[in-house]
Amino acid sequence: MVWLRHNGARRLLCLMFVLSVGAEASASSLNTRLRPVAENPVALDFALEDRFGEVYRLSQLRGQVVVVNFWATWCGPCLAELPTMQTLWELFSDGPIEFLAINVGEELSAIDQFLSGFDPPLGFRILIDSNMQVVSDWKVRGVPTTYVVDQQGHLAEFAEGGMDFTNDFVVGRIRR
Repeated sequence: MVWLRHNGARRLLCLMFVLSVGAEASASSLNTRLRPVAENPVALDFALEDRFGEVYRLSQLRGQVVVVNFWATWCGPCLAELPTMQTLWELFSDGPIEFLAINVGEELSAIDQFLSGFDPPLGFRILIDSNMQVVSDWKVRGVPTTYVVDQQGHLAEFAEGGMDFTNDFVVGRIRR
């Protein structure tokens, strides 16, 4: 993204804020659908720390389906969709599928405070892209954005906007 390289992550963060302003944080606003990624490119590898300092690499998850979700604490649709992602994570907990929720550009204290409001707590991995490098590399235009990486490490599906992960269509696409 040439625009991002020349104007920096701050403008991207502002753009993401603008995209989320006015969005309701209710389940009814989660109407985005997964759609196929054109040409099925290889997903760019990344190494990110979780909230506890453990590093996770996407390439280490080859052989599994990986749901990669980009989110922020200030994003209303993110707040609404994370519990539905938790439900799907529980549904697939015994299968070859991994869920990675990547926070974009926020401080650990803000992330921890935000996550403390979930009851039950979110069980999937929360990763931190503090310098927004993965956001830039993956050309994420706003949050929430979700990608499904297939077992061979290719981008198979994506969605831009709030998505109900418990929707039968979404469950079927991920299962496929």
